[in-house]
Amino acid sequence: MTMQEILNALATIQQDLKKIDLSKDKDVSKMGESADKAIKGIDKVTVDQGFTEEHLNATIDMLRNTNAEVEKYDSNKEKAKIVGNMSKRDEILKNVRVKEAVAKKVKGKYDEINKKKAVIEKYKEKFNPDDLAKREQDRYDVNENRMKANENRRREVIDFSDRVNGELTEINENLTLVNELSKLKEQSKKLEDIKTELATEKAKADADSGLIDIYKQSIKKQEIQLNDSYKKITDKYKTVSIDPKNLEVSITNAQNTARSNIATARTKIHGTLTNAEKKYNYTAGFETFLQDRINAARTDKEYVEVFNEAKRELEAENIDLRFENDKISENIETISRGKEALKAGNPTRGTGENPEPTEEEIQDVINSDSEIRALAPVLTDKEMKQRVYESLTEDKKGKFHPILFIKSRGKKAQEEWKKSYEKEMREKAIEKIKSEKRENSLAANKVDLKRQKFMDSLFTYVMNADSKTVNQMDQDIEKGKPGDTLTKVYDEMEK
Repeated sequence: MTMQEILNALATIQQDLKKIDLSKDKDVSKMGESADKAIKGIDKVTVDQGFTEEHLNATIDMLRNTNAEVEKYDSNKEKAKIVGNMSKRDEILKNVRVKEAVAKKVKGKYDEINKKKAVIEKYKEKFNPDDLAKREQDRYDVNENRMKANENRRREVIDFSDRVNGELTEINENLTLVNELSKLKEQSKKLEDIKTELATEKAKADADSGLIDIYKQSIKKQEIQLNDSYKKITDKYKTVSIDPKNLEVSITNAQNTARSNIATARTKIHGTLTNAEKKYNYTAGFETFLQDRINAARTDKEYVEVFNEAKRELEAENIDLRFENDKISENIETISRGKEALKAGNPTRGTGENPEPTEEEIQDVINSDSEIRALAPVLTDKEMKQRVYESLTEDKKGKFHPILFIKSRGKKAQEEWKKSYEKEMREKAIEKIKSEKRENSLAANKVDLKRQKFMDSLFTYVMNADSKTVNQMDQDIEKGKPGDTLTKVYDEMEK
């Protein structure tokens, strides 16, 4: 709901609650309807995402007023009206039961909403930035362990690949052979097709002699190319037997032999993988890890790439985890810094609220930072007087200036020179202080935002919980065991 829709809903609820007046005897059934409508409206609006703590307080105020009125109702006084007026018995008892039901519903809803508010207030106090830092640290540690496991697994894949390198080479060579034979078969088929076209042309009544010559030249050229391809394969693969007179059949047979060699190599690899964890002291899960990827390979080419892909996959995941851990480290540092900044009273609404550094702060930085201190080293009294004199006579001619010499001994000249001498050092110190204050302010602001997210998530979680869960939450915190609820709220705020 929008803010205005929530306000409209609350206004409707208030109007329905105002219609409940148990002191009246007229329209009693309508009171029951108004109570049901109001409670139904409360149930709907309180779980809406736009519903806030301010709206909750307004709802409680409305219910408090109505509850105070219905608590005044005494059913016995109304039942007493039956005495001496028995003809009204059924009517009066009927009204009493409706009113009692209304009173019970109002009180039940009032108690329920109040309980939720009380539980929210109790858990608010349990927010601790250290919990968030610990959760971040846990994530960091999990990632570190995963990276170590990935690196071990990657080394195992490399080791295993070396063990089956002969079989992988066999598969690659036979795959290459199958492809080269396929190209040879295509060349052969293309040549036969052209020969068929030539025969068709010769058989025509209007056969074109020029076209026939072109066909013959093309056939001769392709026969040479086919012969070259054939020779390259037979020279390269001594064990391959191809019959030029029965080229297509012999190529198919050679391809089948190559595919059989591939299958044999894969079987050997499978045998090497079986019980690899025990045989080669690999970590648990290695066989399943590699087998899953082997099973996913659709072709022999993909099969050969499985091992390189596995290594790349593990390396890529570790790169991602390192980036994630860098971010987590920053979060932990920010939480820690922000927590300390909030303790020290640092503002959280922007750097403009940071006051100018005090002289004490400036001196503390100068004294503690050797690099800044080095910009204006401490001088002896004699050295300082000499520097002052040199500055006064910088543009003066002559070897000695008595008046300026005396002036250089004066307090005013020395203080002015000191300001100039220490200017860069002080500027750097002030810059460092302001930078640290800005960073502290930003860190404090981030922690403050996390606190607000926690409050929002806590509010939503409690308002959406049923009465049984709210009672359990209350019991837990009273026993000093808020962990279950806090963990769930932290989970929600991090989504």
